[in-house]
Amino acid sequence: MKNWSYYIPTKIIFGINTFDDIKQTIDNFSPKNILLVTGRNSMQKLGITDKIKNLLKGYKIILFNEVEPNPSIQTVERGLKFCQDNKCDLIIGIGGGSALDVGKTIAILIKNKGDVKDYLYHKKTIKKKGLPFIAIPTTAGTASEISKYSIITDREKPTKRGLLHDFMHPDVAIIDPLLTESMPRDITASTGMDALAHAVESYWSINAQPITEMFALKSIELVYENLVAVCNNLHDINLRENMCKASLFAGFAFDYTGTNVLHSVSYPLTTKFNIPHGHACALTMVQFMKFNKDMIKEKMSKISKITGANSIDEGINNIQKMLENTGLPMRLSKLGISKNDIDIIIQDGFRPEKMETNPRTVTEDALRKILTNIL
Repeated sequence: MKNWSYYIPTKIIFGINTFDDIKQTIDNFSPKNILLVTGRNSMQKLGITDKIKNLLKGYKIILFNEVEPNPSIQTVERGLKFCQDNKCDLIIGIGGGSALDVGKTIAILIKNKGDVKDYLYHKKTIKKKGLPFIAIPTTAGTASEISKYSIITDREKPTKRGLLHDFMHPDVAIIDPLLTESMPRDITASTGMDALAHAVESYWSINAQPITEMFALKSIELVYENLVAVCNNLHDINLRENMCKASLFAGFAFDYTGTNVLHSVSYPLTTKFNIPHGHACALTMVQFMKFNKDMIKEKMSKISKITGANSIDEGINNIQKMLENTGLPMRLSKLGISKNDIDIIIQDGFRPEKMETNPRTVTEDALRKILTNIL
C-alpha cells in the first residue's frame, strides 16, 4: 500500500441552528471590521444578511454583495479593494459556492499582493496566510466551506481557473442545514450533483487513498439515498441534513485528491452554455463510469452495491435513473447544445492536468465519443 497524508485544518460546526451561535465563533477572533461577502440578492431577500447583522451586534459589518454566479476576476478585484479600503480584518462568506470562493480568494490575496490573474495562471504563488475566513454555506454541494480550492472565471477567455493552497482552507465552517432549506428544486438538484461529482471523481482518482475513499463512498451513498427524495420534499430537514453531510464528506475526499474529468468538461458547459456547475459535472458522469469501469472494477462494484444492483452495468443504470429523477435534463440536446458545439467543449474542457488523474487515459477522440453519446 502506498504512503499517504491528510490535512484539513478547518474547524467544522455542524447542525441545526448552529448559525444562531455565530457570535461565539467571531468572538474568538476579536475583529474590528468584518467584511461580509454574499451574492447580489438572495441573502438579502431571505433576511439572512439582516439576521447576521443582528447576531453580531457590536461588531462593524461591511457588506460586499456583488458576487455573481461563476464569479469573475473583476469581482474579486473589487472585493479586494473594498476590503482594503475598509480595513477589514476578518471575512465571512455566506451563500453558495460562488460567495464562498470569492470570500476565501479575497481573504488570501489581501495578504499576497499582486495581480489576481497572476495567481490564477500560476505566475505567482501564495506565500502568506490570509485574513481569518468564516464560511457559511447555504447550498449543499460545493464543499467550498472546507476546501483549499477557489474557482474564478476569466470572462475574457472565457474560462474557469482554479486557485488552491493549504492556506486557503477556511478557519471555520458553520454548516446549518436550515440555511439550505430555501433552495428551489433545480438548485437543490444541481448542487447535489456537484457533491456526487466530487465524490465519484475523488473515489476513482489515481490520487485516492484510504481516508478519501472512505469519505467519497459514504458521500455517494448519501447522495444516492437522499437527492431525489429532497428534490421531492424540499422542506424535509432530515434530508437536507443528509445532503449537507454528503457535500461535506465529498469535500473531505476531493480536497486531497482534486477533481478530474467531470469537472474538466463542466467548465465550458458552464462558461459557454450557462449550464449550472453541478448539473454540468453530472452530464458526463454515466458515460465516464462506462469508460472507466474496466480499470476500477472493485470500486465500481462498491458503487453499484450502494444502488442495490447486482452488477456494475446495473449500478451505472441506477445512477443514470437517479440523475434523471431529479428532473434536470441529462442530454446535451435538451440544453440547446448540438453536435457542432462539441469542438467548443473539447477546446476548453480537455485539460491535461485534470485528465491525468483519471484511472484510464482520456484522449480528445474518447471525449468526443462521450459527448456524442449524450447529445
